[in-house]
Amino acid sequence: MRGAATRSVLWAVLGLMLLALVGQRLLDPVYEPCAACEHTGRVSCGADGCAHGSVPCPGRCIKADDPGWERMAVDGHPPDELWLRFYNVDGTFNAWSRAHIGEVVEMVDGRYVLRGRCPVCAGTTRVACSTCNAARMCPTCRGRGRLRRWLAWR
Repeated sequence: MRGAATRSVLWAVLGLMLLALVGQRLLDPVYEPCAACEHTGRVSCGADGCAHGSVPCPGRCIKADDPGWERMAVDGHPPDELWLRFYNVDGTFNAWSRAHIGEVVEMVDGRYVLRGRCPVCAGTTRVACSTCNAARMCPTCRGRGRLRRWLAWR
């Protein structure tokens, strides 16, 4: 009888240790970005240009997909940095790097000048889709943009 009691106590201790380990994992979860929505929590409605509930800004801000980006040698900048040229009336040009994406460039008195952050998109280069208004929640992560990895070891 004594051996059975010892085995019961050992199983109980082992069970408690396992429960403590699993409980710690449940209380301290590990999350990973949702690949289905690219960590946004939203999915496209299928409207033209809609990606994760937003469309390209209709404003005149500099966008990463604007044509004409080129590498230029500019003092104080890395040689592989991309620049976008804007030709002035007199044939000269002003160029702005990708650091100015989301900012508006306007012609003033025959020369292009930087006007600051785009008032339409607030510098993000994207606005809410008028069809879905960014309301289509990702079914994979249920709008959280991340997935919980159960019992993941760090």
